[in-house]
Amino acid sequence: MGYIYRLAGDPDQSMKSYTLLKARYPGFAAGFNNKGVLYSYIEKDKKALSPLSIAIRKDPKLLEALCNRGLVYLKLKKYEHAFDDFSDAIQINANYADAYYYRG
Repeated sequence: MGYIYRLAGDPDQSMKSYTLLKARYPGFAAGFNNKGVLYSYIEKDKKALSPLSIAIRKDPKLLEALCNRGLVYLKLKKYEHAFDDFSDAIQINANYADAYYYRG
């Protein structure tokens, strides 16, 4: 539901949904990824790093979390960190086009 709320332009309700998801399913890496994406969406990029990093710790092969954290690092002008995340995604799946696109 959090994703739907974000698309509908209601980031507050989206955040509530992700917080509830995290409480009910603390091992669900994609929920942390989505919360990080929401923080970045509402321009809280530094705050986005924590849930994205948790998602990657919970599931080191979650390509979306690696690329999303890489995108946040790009916005924060931490280019080496971004490059590393995109490269890690490519190491996991050499066919993951988004990682190549953002890494350059």
